[in-house]
Amino acid sequence: DEHAQIDQALAEALDFLRLAASLAVAPIPPKLVVQVFARLDGLDDPRALARARLALLQTERASLSQKKDEGNALVHALVSRVVRFRDPHLHRREQILMIALEVLRSTLVAAADIRAHTELAPYVVHARQLVGGELGDPVMASVAGWIARFDYERGNYIESESLARRRLAACTAWWGELHAETLLAKGDLARALQAQGRTQQARVLAEEVAEGRGNLLGAEHPDTLTALNNLAGILHATGELRRAAETHLRVLEIRRRILGPDHEHTLFSVNNLGTALAALGDHQEARGCLEEVLESRTRLLGASHPDTLSSRASLGQLLFEMGDKDAALHELRETYRLRVQTLKETHPSTAFTAASLARALIATGHLEEAETLLRPALHHCRDALGGSHPTCCLLANNLGKSLAKQARPAEARPLYEEALEGQTQIAGARDQFTMKFAANLTETLLALGDNERANLIFEQYLRWLVAESPPADQRPERELLEQAITLQKAIQQPQS
Repeated sequence: DEHAQIDQALAEALDFLRLAASLAVAPIPPKLVVQVFARLDGLDDPRALARARLALLQTERASLSQKKDEGNALVHALVSRVVRFRDPHLHRREQILMIALEVLRSTLVAAADIRAHTELAPYVVHARQLVGGELGDPVMASVAGWIARFDYERGNYIESESLARRRLAACTAWWGELHAETLLAKGDLARALQAQGRTQQARVLAEEVAEGRGNLLGAEHPDTLTALNNLAGILHATGELRRAAETHLRVLEIRRRILGPDHEHTLFSVNNLGTALAALGDHQEARGCLEEVLESRTRLLGASHPDTLSSRASLGQLLFEMGDKDAALHELRETYRLRVQTLKETHPSTAFTAASLARALIATGHLEEAETLLRPALHHCRDALGGSHPTCCLLANNLGKSLAKQARPAEARPLYEEALEGQTQIAGARDQFTMKFAANLTETLLALGDNERANLIFEQYLRWLVAESPPADQRPERELLEQAITLQKAIQQPQS
């Protein structure tokens, strides 16, 4: 029977079964087995590989495991259960568990690069199993942090937030608020919150991380500069554009001096400064930054690298704002094509690129193409992020615009309403995007003859633009202000 087969297994096979008993009931990569065996008994790579092969062969011949795709081995759930409850060598199994965590931690460092995710996926399954309960030690907490990064890069922001919160709670309990690991966990949580559009919560955490790292590590430490860069990104998202640009510039100057012009962190700063300058309307300076970083990243990383695509998307959006719509369309089409190729259609970055591309398509009269692009993108975004995410709101608004411009206002209306409701929840009534969505909805309501509802939306979101002199940091784009004035006149006209 199975008990007898397990008892008869060789030592190598037993150690593999002990490993499997701690992991998920899922295929185990042979490479993971090799790495655990190497650390377990101090073996060099050839001896660890030979021992792992023997263990896998023994368990397969004894019908205790099955070979799956890519040579991965699946140990039957009943076998793992027997090992957990009958293995007398508890210390050995605990030792294997701790080594497995170490191996997973070192392997999952690659989670920051989404191109490695296909290879990492089977490791992540087992890592989740190991951190499913209490995070009992720093290695386990670190593994949880890398799974959170894996989830973040794939657009699974809610799962990323959950793991980041657990890790932060554990680090705070062990080391207090100001320890480097605690600040790292807090920064990861801020990133997950920002990605969900919860920018005010993210900002509080990001400011704490930047201040804490500055005090702990010094103003020019790489981790301090990363914290300042992340804070600047959140300031940009909350509308504090001038402070965001100033912070990006300060970080860039230090990184260029210390790291050189081609370092990945320097290039991040050039790209981020470019997007901040673009938001401030300094288009020529922004274009110089974005073209510089696109050339550098293409040369150093390749055309399809996620960072290169981020730069290309930013340049495409800027070209659109500068009125060069054909060039913008070219850059955004290419970015979208490569993002679908590398990240798939369901990834949030692909969805955001779809929104930007659709905006350019609408502006150049490609309305049916925009509609065809936006419908599946919005569906994927709702599934992945929920309706009240900034990217979902933008997609809904743009789809509404493509329909409105095709003289289909009744179909556009619910999409504009969805966009406005979601963006109001995220950023409030005086956010630039909220007001744009409100103006589009008001215009469509007037086209449908619902002047009463149009007036209510105008009064709630747009009246203050034409009745007051907004402060500099809340001053709307000229196009939005002109649209609000036109809508006010239309609402005031007597109905025929």
